[in-house]
Amino acid sequence: MEQYAVGTAVDIRAVVSGEPEGVNFYYRQPGLDTFQVIPLTRGEAGDYALSFNTSLLTTPGFDYYLEAWTGKTKVRSPAEAPEKCHAASGQGEAPPAVPSDIPTPQAEEAAFRMPIHASANGLKMISHKQAAAGAVESNASGNLQVSLDIRPASRWGGRVDATAAYASQQALPGAQPFSLANLMMTLTGGSHSLKAGDLNFNESEYTVFGLGRRGFDYTYDNQKLYVRAFTASTQQVTGFAGLGFPKAQTRLYGGAAGYKFLGEALSLKAVYVGGKDDPSLGLGVGAASTYTARQGDAAALIEETHLFSQSLNLRAEFASSWYDGDLSDTNGRVSDSAFQVGGDMRVGAFNAGARYKRIGRDFNSVGLSYLTGDRKGWESNVGFTKGAVSIQGSYSREQDNVKDDPAQPMTRNLNGQLACTINFSSKFSMNGSYRRSDQATFQGGLLIPQQDGQTTEISGGAAWMPSANASVNCTVVDSETTSINSPDVNAQALTINAGGNFRAGEVLIFSPSVSWSRTSFATLGTTASASNGNLTLELWMIKQVLSLAFYGTGGLNETPGAGTSKTLDLTAALGFQLGNIIKFMTVTLSLRGNHNRQDIAGNVVTDTRLFAQGDLAF
Repeated sequence: MEQYAVGTAVDIRAVVSGEPEGVNFYYRQPGLDTFQVIPLTRGEAGDYALSFNTSLLTTPGFDYYLEAWTGKTKVRSPAEAPEKCHAASGQGEAPPAVPSDIPTPQAEEAAFRMPIHASANGLKMISHKQAAAGAVESNASGNLQVSLDIRPASRWGGRVDATAAYASQQALPGAQPFSLANLMMTLTGGSHSLKAGDLNFNESEYTVFGLGRRGFDYTYDNQKLYVRAFTASTQQVTGFAGLGFPKAQTRLYGGAAGYKFLGEALSLKAVYVGGKDDPSLGLGVGAASTYTARQGDAAALIEETHLFSQSLNLRAEFASSWYDGDLSDTNGRVSDSAFQVGGDMRVGAFNAGARYKRIGRDFNSVGLSYLTGDRKGWESNVGFTKGAVSIQGSYSREQDNVKDDPAQPMTRNLNGQLACTINFSSKFSMNGSYRRSDQATFQGGLLIPQQDGQTTEISGGAAWMPSANASVNCTVVDSETTSINSPDVNAQALTINAGGNFRAGEVLIFSPSVSWSRTSFATLGTTASASNGNLTLELWMIKQVLSLAFYGTGGLNETPGAGTSKTLDLTAALGFQLGNIIKFMTVTLSLRGNHNRQDIAGNVVTDTRLFAQGDLAF
C-alpha cells in the first residue's frame, strides 16, 4: 500500500507462513514517535485482515509496519521496523487542520510525568457448573505490570518494565503459581543502549531471526555505524528463572557490525552467531525424540543498496555454518552455506521485485528456532497501482534436494497469484484474485505416487462504507483441490463470508459476521458443510461508567463419517468504570459469565462459569 484515498477505509491484509498467535498493525502519523497498534483478524483462508479507517487521521499520510508473533517470537515487515517502516500517502482532500492549541509532541515529551506506572488485574472464578468432566481452567489469576522510567538528562536514562503473573492452576508439572511473565531493563545514553530481559533478535535471515529469548544485549547505533553484542538463552524460560547469565547448555552468543556508505545508498553488515542448544532443558514437556541437543556457529555478510530515492533496492546475504545437529552421536560438525540475492524497483505506477535463495543441505544455525534447509528457489512479484486501480501478481518456484542427488526424492512447489482491487469511490471497493499452487515429488525423473497435489482458488469481494459509523463486506471463495495419484482427495469447496461493523456514536458498537462453506468430494460422492456466526456488541448504558459487552460464536458442521457437530460459546461482561467517578487512577470492576456447549454426534457437554474481574492502573 503506497497510496490511499483520504477518509476511506483501507484494507490491510497479511499472509503469514506457519501458525502465529496473532498479527498486529502498527501506525503513526508524521511528527510522532509513538506507534499505535491494532490487531488483525484471521480469515477463513488463514490470512489476516483489518479495515483501517483513515478518517481518524489528522494528516494525509502515515508510516506503518506489520508484526506477527508467537509467544516471545516476533517477525516484522519490514524486518528493520520500527527503525524503517512502510509509508502510505493520502490522496484527495486533506483532513481538517489540527487546532493550534493542542500541545506538540515535543511539548508533551518535555512535560513532567510520573516516573513510575503500574497496572494490575485479577480474575476469580466464583461459579462453575460442568455437565461432564473436562479440562479445569484456573479459578484465579492476575497480573501486575510495573514500569519505571528515570531520565536525569535528555541524552541518557533508564527504564524497567516487568510483569508478574499469578495462576492458581498450572498447565505444566512443577510450575509455580507466581511467575515473571515479562522483564525488560534498558539503559540508554546517546547512541548506546544496554538491555537485559526478554529480547528480540532479527539480525539476518540465515543467522538469527524471529527469536525472542531472555538475555543481555549491548548496541551502539548512530544511524551510520552499528555495533551489537548479545547473549541469550536458546530455550524459553518461565517463572523467575533466567534472570542470570544463560546456562552453558542453552546459550546463544553473537554480535554484528555494520556501516552505511554514501549516506543511505549502501550498507554492509557482518553477523556472527554461535552456541549450544538442548530442547530437553526448555519450557516444553514431552519434546519429540527428533529434537536433539545441537551446537554450531554461523556467520553472514549482508549488503543493501538503495538508489534513486529508494526506487531501486538491492539486497544480498551470504552465510556459512559449522553445525552439529545431534551431539549424542559420533558425527562431528559439518559445514555448508546459504545465500540469497534479490531486489525491487518502482517506476511510476509500476513496481516489481525478485529474489533467489539457496540453503545447503547441511546448513543451520543455533540462532534459528526452526529452519527448512536443503532448499532452493526463486520468487517474483509485479504490480501496478494508479488512481483507483491496483493489480498485483506473484510467482514462486521452490524445491528441496538442492544437490539433485538421484538417490533422494525431490519435491517441487509452484505458486502463482494475481489480485486486483478497484476503489470505485471512497465508500465502495471490489477485489478479486486467482491463485494456483502445484506440488509434486519426483525420484529418478518419475512422479512418486500419493505425493502430488494441485489447488486452484478464485475469490472475489466487496466492501461498502456508507458512513464513518457503518461498514459491510462480503467475500466469496471457490477452490478446487486435485491429485493425479490420489483422486480420493479431489474436492470442490465454496466459501462465503460476510460481516459488518456498526456504531451509534460512543454508545453502541455492533459487529456481526457469518460464514458458510460446502465441500464436495466427487470421487467419494460425499459432501461436507460448515456454518459459523459471530457477534460482538458493546453498549455503554452510562457513558464512560457502566458498559455491557457481549461476544458470541456458534457453529454447525456436517462431516461424512463423523456426523453432525454443534458448538455454541457465549460470553457477557458487565463493566463498571469506577475510576471515571472517583477521578483517581483507572479502576474497572466487571462481572463476566461464559457458557459453552458442544454437541458432537449427539454427545453433549456444557460448561458454565462466572468470573469477577478487577483492573487498576495509575
